[in-house]
Amino acid sequence: MKKAYLLTWNPENWNWPDYKEKVKVIKEGKTFIESWTSSSKQPKVGDQVFLLKNKVGIIGHGHVEKASYDAPHYNSEKAQEGLTTNHIDVKFDWLMDEIENNYIPIDLLESVFSKQTWRPQSSGIEIKEEYIN
Repeated sequence: MKKAYLLTWNPENWNWPDYKEKVKVIKEGKTFIESWTSSSKQPKVGDQVFLLKNKVGIIGHGHVEKASYDAPHYNSEKAQEGLTTNHIDVKFDWLMDEIENNYIPIDLLESVFSKQTWRPQSSGIEIKEEYIN
């Protein structure tokens, strides 16, 4: 059985420069592949991922397109120092702008799915099997 992972996005740490363009791509019924940091090396090709925007909720969904690999750090200063982080490639098929209120709020996730950590400190934690669907 495939697994599901929670990826996190904190805009205070990384400003996704073409985020609005990616939302538009999804609205047009297309998908796109994005490299994303993951503290876990467990996600495998085909596993589901849900994107959690810090302090907002789940704003995206996709599948692992490429399993764990090292790539330059997302922080350009750290990347210039030669630091790398673990990444996975995600083929996003759902991405919402929270302004449109089409996301799953973090408060709702915590109340309905209380056994899961919805405010993780790292990206790439596994979602409990009973919550995947």
